[in-house]
Amino acid sequence: MDVLRTKTGIAILLLSIGISVKAQRKEDLIGYWKSCDEGDNMVVRVQMDSDNKPVGRLVGFQRDDGTWEKGKPPKGIKVMYNFKYDGNLTWNRGKIYDPLTDRTYRGVVKLQSSDTIKAIGYWVFLWDDILFKKIELNEKDEPNS
Repeated sequence: MDVLRTKTGIAILLLSIGISVKAQRKEDLIGYWKSCDEGDNMVVRVQMDSDNKPVGRLVGFQRDDGTWEKGKPPKGIKVMYNFKYDGNLTWNRGKIYDPLTDRTYRGVVKLQSSDTIKAIGYWVFLWDDILFKKIELNEKDEPNS
């Protein structure tokens, strides 16, 4: 009985202070994402293609102050493509292109929360992962080139 009372009390407390838990959906993958790794500031726009598969295109490299870096790979390059939805908010068997090293990796993308994705690139027996956080950005705010 005490356990039930405690759980009920916690639920009421959470509701009373306005904390809500949002269920994650496949559609949460659509939008603008900025890499979180130190020294990496790549912004990618993810959309669904005509086959309902996610495609990520490079928007640019955005500094912390919101300005865009010049002299980096051009806007519009596909950096995520050919993924197949595998259930559990995971897309497998796709390609991840790193525009800074000009390398393409086998890839997996996992929606960890509605505002965080983890992209993993595999090359032979090695792999690397990068976290992306969802950002508020409009097409009009993208760099020109």
